[in-house]
Amino acid sequence: MKGENYLYFEDDATEANATDECIMIPASRVLGMSPGSTDGTGSDQTTMLYYEALSNTGAARGYVRLIHTADKHTEVMEDVVSAINSTPGDGFVVICDVLNQVFCSPHITNCIIDTEE
Repeated sequence: MKGENYLYFEDDATEANATDECIMIPASRVLGMSPGSTDGTGSDQTTMLYYEALSNTGAARGYVRLIHTADKHTEVMEDVVSAINSTPGDGFVVICDVLNQVFCSPHITNCIIDTEE
């Protein structure tokens, strides 16, 4: 979509070359974020970013686990929202790039791209 930001995630310290190592999500597909893990257990170092499924497999959603400094959920969510609302010239917004050590928040240290469910 013209004028929309696309969020980039890369979760491997080597070049992305396999399933679930790299993904680009239209910002309009983000459903929300929450602290902790998908199973409802708390984690002081994980924030979940949920998005509307991109594949044509019947999955409802996918998610990316953002790994960060302990107890920085609020700051991470604020930084992600700021990145989503930014206005880069090309619409390309890096949220988490482990290979190049580029993160939208100084608190993010890693991310894990999970299969859509």
